Amino acid sequence: MLLSPLLLSSGYDCIVPIPTTLAHKRVRGYDHMELIAIELSKATHKPINRLLRAVSDTTQHHLSRKERFDAASSLFELRGTVSPNIHYLIIDDIITTGSTVRQAARLLRQAGAKHVSVAAIARQPSTKLPISVKMGKVPHETTMER
Repeated sequence: MLLSPLLLSSGYDCIVPIPTTLAHKRVRGYDHMELIAIELSKATHKPINRLLRAVSDTTQHHLSRKERFDAASSLFELRGTVSPNIHYLIIDDIITTGSTVRQAARLLRQAGAKHVSVAAIARQPSTKLPISVKMGKVPHETTMER
């Protein structure tokens, strides 16, 4: 498994995968982010915390940048308890506009998380993200270019 040494040595306490929609799980027969989270957990000895649940089957790959931001607010709901003393690492497969991980981080912060970071497998090259998101940190309120 190839992982960045930074990811392996970062100070996060648990892994929070972005959940795959039920429609995609049915098509694929598995949840690819769950499998990635399991392997990352094995490599880092960090627990997986499934705090996010997909509540929409809307896919975003066909949406415009503005539509992605608008749709992101209804993608997930929080399940479970968030602790202000835990550093959460949100993992996603692809960051295109950042709206998915931004909304996930917002939910965790609204529930009391003080430390939230983001890691992704890939980033869409045309994405214009603020430097804080590119570096894996999500501030309390991030202004995204639209």
